[in-house]
Amino acid sequence: MPRLNVCRSSLFFTFVFIVVVVQVSLNLLLSYCGDEAQYLRQIKRDIDTKHTDILRQVYTERLRATQRTITSLKVQLKQATTTEQSRRENCTAIHVLRNENAQLTSQLEKYKKLQKVVSAQEFSKLKAEASKVNFLKGDVTFSELAVVPFDSFTHLGVYSVNKDGLIDRPARRPSGTRVTEHEEILNFALRVLKDELPDAQNVERYNLVNGISRLNRVTGMVYDLIFSSGKPNQYHRVKLQRPFSSLELVESVETLDTSKEIINLILPLSGRTSNFEVFLKRFGDICVRWDGNVYLTVVYFGKKGREKVQNLLAEFEDREKFKNYKLIFEDGPFSRGVGLQQGVLSWEKGNNIMFFCDVDMFFTPDFLERCRFYTEPGQMVYYPIVFSLYNSEIVYNGKPPQISQQLRIGKYNGFWRDFGFGMTCIYKNDFVETKGFDTSIHGWGTEDVKLYRKILKTNLAVIRATDRGIFHMYHPKKCDSSLPTEQYLSCLHSKAVTEASHRQMGMLAFGNRLFSNLEPGWKTKLEYQPDFSLRDSKTKSKEAKALWRRADELDIEILELKQLQNRLRAAINFTLFGKDVFDSKKVNVSVLRELQLGLENVTKVVKKHALAIGKNATNYSHA
Repeated sequence: MPRLNVCRSSLFFTFVFIVVVVQVSLNLLLSYCGDEAQYLRQIKRDIDTKHTDILRQVYTERLRATQRTITSLKVQLKQATTTEQSRRENCTAIHVLRNENAQLTSQLEKYKKLQKVVSAQEFSKLKAEASKVNFLKGDVTFSELAVVPFDSFTHLGVYSVNKDGLIDRPARRPSGTRVTEHEEILNFALRVLKDELPDAQNVERYNLVNGISRLNRVTGMVYDLIFSSGKPNQYHRVKLQRPFSSLELVESVETLDTSKEIINLILPLSGRTSNFEVFLKRFGDICVRWDGNVYLTVVYFGKKGREKVQNLLAEFEDREKFKNYKLIFEDGPFSRGVGLQQGVLSWEKGNNIMFFCDVDMFFTPDFLERCRFYTEPGQMVYYPIVFSLYNSEIVYNGKPPQISQQLRIGKYNGFWRDFGFGMTCIYKNDFVETKGFDTSIHGWGTEDVKLYRKILKTNLAVIRATDRGIFHMYHPKKCDSSLPTEQYLSCLHSKAVTEASHRQMGMLAFGNRLFSNLEPGWKTKLEYQPDFSLRDSKTKSKEAKALWRRADELDIEILELKQLQNRLRAAINFTLFGKDVFDSKKVNVSVLRELQLGLENVTKVVKKHALAIGKNATNYSHA
């Protein structure tokens, strides 16, 4: 046990000793570490001081650099402020200039657009006028024989001087391929109208007022269609062409207003007061009460009948309350060209339509509108092809109805007067520019043809088309053989074709209904040809002209006697069942022979006397 205690004590002292040693060691170590730490702290302080100095120096330099930069920036800022102020001022000025420039640019653009629109409109107008003339004028020609007339048509019928195959009726319904053509142009025109004009949606084919068409063998077909707009005196015009291919629109659709277009009807007259009285009645019905925009200018030749004409016009003025007329008197011999020229030159109301008319004409209100449709100043002249009525005594077997019932277009009651150029619608200025008629022509014919040829040489488009609304009333025509050859033959041609149709003339000449009267027969007149070589056709002696006319009548009577002698001889030789019908002893043909010889001697004396008077008159005029 003691021993155990000794061990325990030794272990205790050992442990204490170790603890003390460890404590001392730790203290020494701590003391050493404290010195080292102090040393390290000193080094750290030195390093920190140096670092701080370095940093201070760096920061000082940076501060100085920053100050310098700030100073520089202040200077730059001041400069920039001054510059910015100047810039702002400049910007304000620039902004103002930019605004002004923008406004000017905008105005310039508007002006450019406006200029383009105006230029386009002017160009379109010029192009339209040019195309209008080219469209309707056709090929340039200088002869009336080469002009191809237009056909006129409605939605139901065609009025033409040309044939459709073997169909040569002046008025007819479309047939054959013309049915397809008619339908196509009407449908195409209506489709164009409704596409381009919002107010034309109700226009239908029966609103077609008139259409004209013509074939140009080089370029194709042209069509000009005018539709009623549903408003008074306002129309829509559609121009089409078929250049040997599909239909195409030539120009934009036009709207026509004819309510303010004045027509001056000029009527040259000499005698024929009863015809003039009938004409005034028709003029009152059509031009005064229906149209209301037509003036009348009458140019009367000669002194006989003046008072009658004045009284007729005065009565017409009182009855119709019509004062828009003028009566001009001419003392010289009748000349249609002189009368029409005087009528044009006496017109003082401006550049209006002049309608050259004759007292034998009958026209409808529709014709007056077509006169306005196809006549434009500096552009178009209208030459309607008139429908000439045959001799009503022949057409209706001696029982002619009233005039209103005769106004029908048919093969056996008339024909298209395609050789007549007397009826004309032309503006005054266009007429004046052509220098007018040849006023040296007296009497009947050729003055209108010469004017027509002059117009063909101008830039005016001549609308030569059949017109279903103007008729030439039949009247007996006397051809004065003292006229110059060209005028006389022209008169004979007109007289030959105006009596009746070929069938009716054939019935009269070769049928069983011989139409006879007190005048010489038609066959005798055809056999007689005046010998113009024996006379001076330019003589102005009225007595010589009268003698030549009497000589011509005697020549015709002599031919009639010859014909009668031949008929009597044929009758004397006629037998029935071998027996003579006439007693040759009671029929003396020699008497007719003696009468013929006597007339021949008288005719020779008359011709000789007429020739002497004509020569004396010519020599006197030259002296």
